[in-house]
Amino acid sequence: MIVVRGISTPTIATAIAIPAAPGTRDVGVIYHVAGLVAVQNEAAGMAVNRDGTARLLEAAGDTGARFVLVSSLAAAGPSVPGHPLNGTEPPAPVTAYGRSKLAAETVVRQAS
Repeated sequence: MIVVRGISTPTIATAIAIPAAPGTRDVGVIYHVAGLVAVQNEAAGMAVNRDGTARLLEAAGDTGARFVLVSSLAAAGPSVPGHPLNGTEPPAPVTAYGRSKLAAETVVRQAS
């Protein structure tokens, strides 16, 4: 769920209305916490999580707001029991969901 000055958009697809919504020009930060977890296949996960993130970034572009993506540990992949990830390892997602969230992270990094 994305809330911008009292405007709730429950899906990424409808988030493209954000720049046109009243009061959004003064938004300082957009937190993107949406995503499709139970993906039925790779294409569906990419369409929602990667492509939806790209659409939201595009829509947010005119606001001048800082964009914060809340991703998932699934994008990093699993750790070895007893040895937690420290963030320096290359990502190795093992699920379609994890790969789609990693792809969304890449979209955000490339836009920065």
